[in-house]
Amino acid sequence: MRRDRYEKTVMIPVKVEAGKIVMLDGAPLPRMLQGAIGDLVMSASSILNSDVAAALSQSGSVKLGGGGTIYATVSAKGIPPELRSSAKSFDEIVRTNSPIVQSQMDLRFVEVQLLEPLVLRLRGSKPAKLEPTHFISVPPV
Repeated sequence: MRRDRYEKTVMIPVKVEAGKIVMLDGAPLPRMLQGAIGDLVMSASSILNSDVAAALSQSGSVKLGGGGTIYATVSAKGIPPELRSSAKSFDEIVRTNSPIVQSQMDLRFVEVQLLEPLVLRLRGSKPAKLEPTHFISVPPV
């Protein structure tokens, strides 16, 4: 489970001392809420169990489609006036009347033409990355 990407975060400098994670100055970690979620970023070479290090570092990729036309989300404010009529709401794409979805940010879907197939790059325990990020917008007909 990952934390909310819009939530304010802090970075806590840490080190391992006598097998325990402590603040960089040796002080104990501050008290935290039960169930708090965060990321501990360490050099892969500092993990002594090579199987665990390999699993956390494993990478690969998955090809998503062969190019063509897809829908991408954009902020409604970022769509030029002459293209707004071709943008679609979430409800138009998914066919839902959920008030939860409608209360989210003002996002719209626009058709884009892929220059090449999308590839989802899997990077171990790091967030996956979508490649390439080169799109050509398909103007309204």
